[in-house]
Amino acid sequence: MAFLSVNGKKMAIRKKSWFAIVWFAFWGIFQAYAVAMILLGKWKRPEAFPEEAYNSLIYPDMVFIPLYLLTAVLLYMGKKSGEVLGYFPAALLPMS
Repeated sequence: MAFLSVNGKKMAIRKKSWFAIVWFAFWGIFQAYAVAMILLGKWKRPEAFPEEAYNSLIYPDMVFIPLYLLTAVLLYMGKKSGEVLGYFPAALLPMS
């Protein structure tokens, strides 16, 4: 953490984590594109997936898309809640 001296007082400056900001923004936009293409029927379903299972996989993504985008915005704004939300999607992923 970097420090800035203002009127003789040391103040902490938090650096933005640009990798996380770009990653969450990119992943949220890509997931939104993929879900939209699936719902419009323009994304080709792999033969290995049954249609019911393939369509049911998009609903969890629809929950996470706003979370990814909100996390990117909050991290960009330097909010502590952005860091907390950054851990939230990873904590919900199933461990193999």
